[in-house]
Amino acid sequence: APEVGPDASKKISEWGQRRSKGRRFLRGVYTGGTLCAEAQAIIGMTVPGIRSNAPIDKINGKMTDPIKSEGHSVVDLGDDLFTRGKPHPMIDPEPRNARLIQEAEDSETAVVLFDVVLGLGSHEDPAGAAATALERALGSNPDVLFIGSVTGTEGAPPTLNAQRARLADAGVLVADTHVESCLAAAAALKEVTE
Repeated sequence: APEVGPDASKKISEWGQRRSKGRRFLRGVYTGGTLCAEAQAIIGMTVPGIRSNAPIDKINGKMTDPIKSEGHSVVDLGDDLFTRGKPHPMIDPEPRNARLIQEAEDSETAVVLFDVVLGLGSHEDPAGAAATALERALGSNPDVLFIGSVTGTEGAPPTLNAQRARLADAGVLVADTHVESCLAAAAALKEVTE
């Protein structure tokens, strides 16, 4: 299996030192179903029992209540439940920002994994919008590990590198790809069980 890089490993191990023991669960906050499914598939190889409102395991993987995470959960905020009569979270960052803060405030949350998607129809500065919420969440819950990835191209503004830098400045472990962010989350959860 692919490994996480030395930078990510160092950040994960530093986090492992400051994490309070009650924090043991993964919480994924996604703006769409594809990356939400990919997270379940990749992390599910080493972390059993991940639940979602968009489960890849249709039998055992359904969340009891998508509004409140329990155990290991990844939520697709682009789901009809969250978007009916409202703008999609890729356009309006508020629902995601609120959920990032909500997950950090849960004393059982260890790792919060999330996506930032750039492109036509997306918010003009999704990382900037998320960073404000992340700084607030980390201000009151410094022992939560936020891991994010930015999906997009270097072409149009906002640029990929600028968005990644904004998240890193906010205290996020930023992976180059979504797959790498999932592997980093799995590695961090291994710290929790050891």
